[in-house]
Amino acid sequence: AVPLAEGIYPSTTDLNVIRSDETVTNRLARLRSAGREIVKRTGKVGDGPVSRWLNRPISQAISRLLLRYPGMTPFAATCGTVAIATAMAFCLLFGGEAGVIWGGLLFHAASMFDGVDGEIARATFQSSAAGARLDSLTDAATNIAFITGLSFNIAQRDHRIEGAIGFVAVVLLGLGLFLLGQRAKSRGAHYGFNAVKDRFNAKKSWLLTAIAQIAARDFFAFIFAVSALAGLAIEVLMIFSFGAFFVIALFAGNANIASFCLLVMASLCAFLFFNFNPAKILSLSSKLLYL
Repeated sequence: AVPLAEGIYPSTTDLNVIRSDETVTNRLARLRSAGREIVKRTGKVGDGPVSRWLNRPISQAISRLLLRYPGMTPFAATCGTVAIATAMAFCLLFGGEAGVIWGGLLFHAASMFDGVDGEIARATFQSSAAGARLDSLTDAATNIAFITGLSFNIAQRDHRIEGAIGFVAVVLLGLGLFLLGQRAKSRGAHYGFNAVKDRFNAKKSWLLTAIAQIAARDFFAFIFAVSALAGLAIEVLMIFSFGAFFVIALFAGNANIASFCLLVMASLCAFLFFNFNPAKILSLSSKLLYL
């Protein structure tokens, strides 16, 4: 309120100023509320459980913060994802055992931050085919960089067989992504890699839907981060590798190889179940502490 001297009534001008101030305050509150609602509606229907309950709330909070700065663009947010992915690759390639932990955490951080560019694009009506293509290519490059870096890290630490299996999985992953991208391009769609996921979801099978959810980046990035903290990154990498072999064998119609890969994956999952507790975590002092 405007302070008034004793015995003096506010003039009409003073009352108008007070009303104007109140109107501006209420208008700002409504604009902030509308801004939060706009960003809240930038989520995707196809978000998996990890993305829906963990990644999306965090990425939308970051998007609201970044949108306060004039001139913020989706491309700038994509550059942020690239920066996180670069730090992730550096940790995996040169960080040794501690680099696996930091690499896993940064991989999950890149997965969370990856939603920011799309949210900013949808909130500011800047969505475009070129932006979607750049986002898809960034996702694919981050995934390949993580598996490659983790395989290299593991091979450096005298786990050469596991590292070799990881490298084979990287080659198959890269080849598969390239073929999916070319298939989308030939059909006139934007250069994306969701053909397998869309095909699995269209089958209305709980098994194929579960495989599609597990294969989603948000899910396996979270799993890799947890396994890196628990000291079980090698085992999870093997599950991922044989999962890639399983999907390829399934599409090729080779039931024998698909069954073998599924058996290996089940065995590794059982190993994780019986070895997760007590798991090992690398402390900042580079000592192994039992949880």
